[in-house]
Amino acid sequence: MDEDVKSWFSNLVKGSMITADVRLRRLGCFCDSVKLSPKGLVDLGRKDLKALQDLVQDEIDRLHSQNYTPQYIGVF
Repeated sequence: MDEDVKSWFSNLVKGSMITADVRLRRLGCFCDSVKLSPKGLVDLGRKDLKALQDLVQDEIDRLHSQNYTPQYIGVF
């Protein structure tokens, strides 16, 4: 696991192991879907915030087109 992700996860665990685990899996699913690492997402946001926003919106649109509920999409 990337050191930055590990640090983020360790901080989340302080609140709830279940929440930390769910968020880590969601981050992994998102990264797999958009074919970027967590570091790649951060780098993209630093380089071109609009491109990151567009990437997230495209993923929301994809999930919506697959009939996921708004509640699921919101937490994803």
